[in-house]
Amino acid sequence: MRRDKFWKKWGVLFSGDKLSLPEQLKFSVAAESAGAESLWSAELWRDGFVPLAAMAAVAQRVRLGTGVAHFARTPMLTELSAMSMAELSGGRFILGLGTAPKAWNENWHGLPYHRPVDRMREYIECVRLMWTSNPQHPIEYDGKFYKIRDYRRLSAPAPYRIPIYLAAVLPGMMRLAGTHADGILVNVLNTPRYFQEVVHPNVKQGLARSGVSEKPFEWCAVKVCSVNRNRKQARAFARNAIAFYSAIPYFDAVLDPAGFNRPKSAYERFLRRAMSPVRSMRSLTKWSMLWSWRVLPRRFIASSNHSRTLSRP
Repeated sequence: MRRDKFWKKWGVLFSGDKLSLPEQLKFSVAAESAGAESLWSAELWRDGFVPLAAMAAVAQRVRLGTGVAHFARTPMLTELSAMSMAELSGGRFILGLGTAPKAWNENWHGLPYHRPVDRMREYIECVRLMWTSNPQHPIEYDGKFYKIRDYRRLSAPAPYRIPIYLAAVLPGMMRLAGTHADGILVNVLNTPRYFQEVVHPNVKQGLARSGVSEKPFEWCAVKVCSVNRNRKQARAFARNAIAFYSAIPYFDAVLDPAGFNRPKSAYERFLRRAMSPVRSMRSLTKWSMLWSWRVLPRRFIASSNHSRTLSRP
């Protein structure tokens, strides 16, 4: 099946790795010219919002999304940043949200990582409720994780509905995407089996619980995409990305059923020893892993620093 018949839309997710912001803007313009429908910015190498604001100035038609903003931000800061982006982009903004790994929350933000699905549920509810406030209409929220008192926006919100897409790897977060979000972002490590056995059943279960018949919902998958004239170099770039994500514990849900327990354990050992992790981990990423994640089409070697976001109906 031809790609343009299978995938309705495609976009580019910029991690920021080894790209200056001017270079990122240049590639954003090129992507839009090539037919990209959306551009996304990760929140790790840089924050999630500032690069998108710059993209909004040079890319005039594409949708712009955080891929993803972490819930370590307070709901207030996220609602303000999101509304600013919606205003700046003329309503083209998507708020992509995710938890980030347990270690990042606890070690970098000092945020206890407890019941992340429940915390994310409250986080989404808080952000959406804050968007309804204005100087004459304060809001309050009383949850287990967030307690908001007398919050009022000092200016009226921009006249745009901001869709929220949720990054999900495990079943509980997928069901939450179905009940509370407008779309799901499936991360880099994914297989057809994972979609069939884990993603689709759990999201559909959440959609059924939402109580909204025929709720509009967008399915998005991120795939690593490395293009290089040198086949060996393209594979090396792909191995970098796969090794990075494979070391994150919750990706066990994808790696173990695919039969990659041994390289995953080796990644973790290298990280614990702090032994030149990127180079050492890359050497452990075998051809079978590149093929399993469909990084490499049959006649085309693809993938690494810039990830493609594909959206299916």
